[in-house]
Amino acid sequence: MSGQDEECWRGKAGGLLDRIAATEQRIEAKKDAIKKLGNGGFDITTGMKDNIAYVQDRNAQLQELEKHKADLQKQLDELQDEGRKVGAPSSWFR
Repeated sequence: MSGQDEECWRGKAGGLLDRIAATEQRIEAKKDAIKKLGNGGFDITTGMKDNIAYVQDRNAQLQELEKHKADLQKQLDELQDEGRKVGAPSSWFR
C-alpha cells in the first residue's frame, strides 16, 4: 500500500476510530453503572432453575473495556507508523 492511497488508509483508520469511540461509550456506561449499582452484584433470578447465582464484577468488566481500548489505540498507532513510513499524511488517520 502506497502513501498515496488515501481511501484505504482512511478506511482502516476509520474502522479503528469507530471501535475506539464505541468502547469509550461502553466504558462511560459501565462507570455510570458502577456509580448507580456499585462495584458488583448478584443475579439470582437468571440461574434460579439451575440453582446458580451469577456474580457481576463491574470493576473487572471496566478493566477489560479499558484494556480493549488500549489495544485498539495501539493498533491505530501502529497503522499511523506504517502510514508515515510510506508517506501518508497524519490527517488521514484522524
